[in-house]
Amino acid sequence: MTYLPSSFGGGGGGGAGAAWFVGDQIFAWNKADLSQFDTGNLLVFEETGAGGPSGVMTPAYVASGYKGEPVIRLNANTILGGSVLPILGAELALPKRYSIYVHIVGITTTSLSALVCPFGNAAAGTQWRGITWKRTGGGTNRDFELTTDATGMQRLRTPFAFTPSADTWNSTHEGRGGSIFRFDCLRQNGAAANDWYVRNVGRETSFNDLGSLGRPDATGGNDTSPDWDNQDMDLVGIGVLSETSGRSGDIDFLDIQIFATT
Repeated sequence: MTYLPSSFGGGGGGGAGAAWFVGDQIFAWNKADLSQFDTGNLLVFEETGAGGPSGVMTPAYVASGYKGEPVIRLNANTILGGSVLPILGAELALPKRYSIYVHIVGITTTSLSALVCPFGNAAAGTQWRGITWKRTGGGTNRDFELTTDATGMQRLRTPFAFTPSADTWNSTHEGRGGSIFRFDCLRQNGAAANDWYVRNVGRETSFNDLGSLGRPDATGGNDTSPDWDNQDMDLVGIGVLSETSGRSGDIDFLDIQIFATT
């Protein structure tokens, strides 16, 4: 079926909402529990300065977490680096092209970031290897980054970050409904050299914003090859990131849905 999240409205007329999603829905959070997520296998990575991963991220279902509605709450306890909650592979057969709808409604701590991870896999069984995208509390930034191997541990890399300005994240912003985002993805699917693309469109109170991140061609410590070459990156996740000394707080997700596209 073709499905449009209710937050975007629908109908004809070529409006912005009507054009946001066209495709078959292949995943939707059930809003009843966390059974669709791999809560027993959180995937971690270092921050850019090689700090962490340390601290604990604990996912929870909160039945009345935002204005009486259920949320996925990711609690960070002295986090440094990133921690990702992946969708179970049994719940999502990820095609090469797809779109992700995400609604974030809470970031309780300044400089703590909500993560959306449009594609990746589990390096060494416990590490997130792939794309990360962050929306940081207390500021206006949201950007793409990626993780690659750094002598046995996946590390966040920044040379290809794209940082469009967003509305300031504060209590007023949360009260209006937080942030809604779409990610259009062509995932890394076993290619060598790696071949992928992600576009992010943000729909906030006053504007639409657009960014993209294409395949990097870097050298030295930031090169994704051979770490990404021949990799099938078929996981999607959400998570928490702290790039400074360990921070604690909650990140609340109101919704996540995924649509197959052509």
